[in-house]
Amino acid sequence: MEAIGIREIIPEGIEGCVERVQSEHPEAHVVWDDEQKTILDSDTGEIYWMADVLPVEFDEREIAEWVGERRARANARMAGLIAEKEAWLAKVAAQFDGAIRRKQKYVEHLDTSFAPLLERLARMQLDGKKERSCRIGLLTLRFRKTRAHTDVVNEELALEWAKANCPEAINVRESILKWMLPTEMLVAAGCLTSGIEYHEGGEDEFIIE
Repeated sequence: MEAIGIREIIPEGIEGCVERVQSEHPEAHVVWDDEQKTILDSDTGEIYWMADVLPVEFDEREIAEWVGERRARANARMAGLIAEKEAWLAKVAAQFDGAIRRKQKYVEHLDTSFAPLLERLARMQLDGKKERSCRIGLLTLRFRKTRAHTDVVNEELALEWAKANCPEAINVRESILKWMLPTEMLVAAGCLTSGIEYHEGGEDEFIIE
């Protein structure tokens, strides 16, 4: 079957038709998609004109096959684009993740290196005041009371101690439910005996933001 010339379908040519459709839809970004032979909105994908004309002599079965071929081709291309997008995004994400980690470690290094100096300066700035925070340049330096919390520093020793003294604090996975451990018993036993360190709380925790 002979191919139909584009001038027979779009007398003013592709560029002229794009301009006409653009004038009819000023809010859209109208372009010609040569792969699909369509004039469409490049942002939404909405099609305004399709030059891939269905031959008039096709019967219903041939029309169905015609549609199926084009759908299959478009779906295959779409799947390829999705895979390409995901691979590209994964690569870009990895690059960004690496850059983010570098900046994070840099900030952590600054905090660790200068925390003693900054804490000393913050205490001087807040001396005699009710405020718990101060600003110096772009830094916010503040103190907050720590909460009582329990840390398991020796899992094996802690499990043995909890089994003997507070078995209800052990879950089925044999890890310790710290909130079930009696504070008084922990204090009396001590870390060396129980493998658990108890922090009473109420201390100033220095924070750099």
